[in-house]
Amino acid sequence: MMMGSNWNKKLKVFMLISRHPDGKLISQIVARLGYFVLEGSTKREGFRATRQMLKVLKDGNIVGITPDGPRGPLMTASMGAISLAKISGKPILPTTYSVSRKKTINSWDKFLFALFFGEGIFLWADPIWVPNDADDQTMEKLRIRLQNSLIEITKRADEICGTDQD
Repeated sequence: MMMGSNWNKKLKVFMLISRHPDGKLISQIVARLGYFVLEGSTKREGFRATRQMLKVLKDGNIVGITPDGPRGPLMTASMGAISLAKISGKPILPTTYSVSRKKTINSWDKFLFALFFGEGIFLWADPIWVPNDADDQTMEKLRIRLQNSLIEITKRADEICGTDQD
């Protein structure tokens, strides 16, 4: 997640979700949970999506990004969040969740559906700041730091919920 600067108001959370049919289903679920949807992908519509996310952040709100992108590989952070943090000057807050009762879909991303009557947890790690003058080597180090942070807290969340990564 990337955070805007104004914590004194009720923040809006915007999730970047693909226009793909699978993304449309996820968009409907996300909207019903009270989140806002930014349609597009950093791969196909990178400039438009980046512009939208920068505006959301400038307005002091939050942007949620799936760091392994629309096609993976699984648990491998892409450079998208790092680049957005560099341009926006906003931190990345590595965030994950797990649930005690779930159904994991047999897809590249191991999509997780939370089942009824379970317990869940959200965890986050220390914010990651990307300097606006970061060179390629620094950005790669921060991408690896983000990836490792997400893997670590996801493992911890699964352990707390008594599940493992399927």
